[in-house]
Amino acid sequence: MALQPTSLRRRTSGNRSYVAFSLFIAIGLLGAVILSTGLTPSDLWAAIGRVPTWFLLPIALVQGLTVVLAARKWCLILSAHNGQSLPLGESVAATAIGTLAGQALPIQLVTPVIRAWIAKAHGISASRAIGTSILEQVFEIIVLGAMALAGVVAHFAGLSLILSVALALAIAVMMTVFVAPGLRLAHSVAHAFAQRFDGPFSTLADGFERAGRLPHRLLFQLTGLSILRYVLLAGLNVMILTQLAPQADPLVLLAAFPLVQLLTALPIVPAGLGIVEMTWSGLLLTQGLSPTEVAGAALALRLVSTFGFLLIAPFLIAPMLMAISGISKGVQ
Repeated sequence: MALQPTSLRRRTSGNRSYVAFSLFIAIGLLGAVILSTGLTPSDLWAAIGRVPTWFLLPIALVQGLTVVLAARKWCLILSAHNGQSLPLGESVAATAIGTLAGQALPIQLVTPVIRAWIAKAHGISASRAIGTSILEQVFEIIVLGAMALAGVVAHFAGLSLILSVALALAIAVMMTVFVAPGLRLAHSVAHAFAQRFDGPFSTLADGFERAGRLPHRLLFQLTGLSILRYVLLAGLNVMILTQLAPQADPLVLLAAFPLVQLLTALPIVPAGLGIVEMTWSGLLLTQGLSPTEVAGAALALRLVSTFGFLLIAPFLIAPMLMAISGISKGVQ
């Protein structure tokens, strides 16, 4: 059923209000971190200087690979609906542009819209492109929730690194086998939040419900790709943090990462801006760093990660630009 003009205007107005509010909250939280710790530009620059220049290459490559994996998941979901999809290169480009925009806007809103815009050229309706994009993001939430549980258990049980990794793998296997019941549970939790907060949580609840109806083989593939993305992101962030804060315990960082990443994935503020910095700062304070050092490390982590992504982004977007160029030449 098509939206009436009045309903469309209300939804657009609501999205704009939500975006403005989330940016306001993010800037406020980030400002609180800087002001409360007395962080200066020179402190931040010194923190960034702890990351070797050569390390930017693996950062860029890993970030690029995570985008490719996300795009592959979206293509799989698209193919499951009437067998219609789009080239992986263009899916990667759409995902990369959405990730870029997601640094300043809620990625849960902007990525599906950008994907829908690019998919339109392949005869894929906006509603189908947006719906399947939301489904792709749902599996990220599921994996993060499972890994967060593993991190909490490992931390409070005092497990070693090897046992912690073994626990995480065991949970990953269990969630792959029992992914359908897990999706039903996630739908119930998201639906409960939607009753109180509505907005993006209603969309998330709907995504969990629709994901549970996918074929089991596809569920296993999507879960496996999401777990691989998680492993890459966790390893990357912990390696960067060990450069920024060498005295921090890598096991503690690994245990905390899924909780921090979950804050990034939830539809609260763009890319978890401000919330992530506050969370990492609080954790690093327990590792013996001063307030200025923890704030510098938290902000440097975001800046270095973002710069690494900017290095690889042109290569991710290039296939779409080439396709557009080819279409233009064909028209002339």
